[in-house]
Amino acid sequence: MSTTNLKPLPVPDARKAARKAAQAPVHVAIGLTDGLVDTREAAAHLALKPLTLVDFRTRGVGPIWYKLGGACRYLKSDLDTWVQSCCRKGRA
Repeated sequence: MSTTNLKPLPVPDARKAARKAAQAPVHVAIGLTDGLVDTREAAAHLALKPLTLVDFRTRGVGPIWYKLGGACRYLKSDLDTWVQSCCRKGRA
């Protein structure tokens, strides 16, 4: 058997692995699924259009969201926390 035809195994790209890890949901623990809502329900809770939340997700802004399988979900408590973080005092 000749070793001249062997190719080295590909080395994982560290940047690609880091990017994939950063895109993964933070955590989904037992009990955390209580109060999960879909984009339409989250938008209604925030008095926004569903497409606004889609836009927020693509730009990396807005409330924390979770990807479960192929579905995007929000915790109502995270929505309320995000609303509180948007509070401004003073002039517009």
